[in-house]
Amino acid sequence: MVYKVLLSIHILSAIVGIGATFLFPLILAFPQKLKELQLALRVVNKGADYPKFGAILLLLTGLGMGAMNAELFQKGWYITAIVLLLIAVLIYVLRILPGLKQAIDHVSGIEGDDIPESYVDMKRGIKPYMITASVIDVIIVLLMIWKPF
Repeated sequence: MVYKVLLSIHILSAIVGIGATFLFPLILAFPQKLKELQLALRVVNKGADYPKFGAILLLLTGLGMGAMNAELFQKGWYITAIVLLLIAVLIYVLRILPGLKQAIDHVSGIEGDDIPESYVDMKRGIKPYMITASVIDVIIVLLMIWKPF
């Protein structure tokens, strides 16, 4: 019963954490005017804790399930998923969040309708990290489903 509760929390935290990381690039892709961009950045900033919270819960529940079933620590897919999760968290915390903070600070005081080219450059700078984190998240989910090795 405890294992099923941990598994349920694990799945829900994946939805919360990974879902937000997939949603952020979409939210930031649509603004055409500066006010829309400022709103989109505020929304993303408000949701920035969800991936961190989700990742912590994913790690704790995953390790908890491993503690209940020590055989998991001998499975390559399990160890790989933990390592990939830690890499994704580092990318998020060290690259994506600072880039978003810089973008928010940059556009918050600007007036007018046009999105500044300097923001577009900032976005280009963090986009590869967002894509990388999303690809890692997909790989983790696939590892959890397929358990290939």
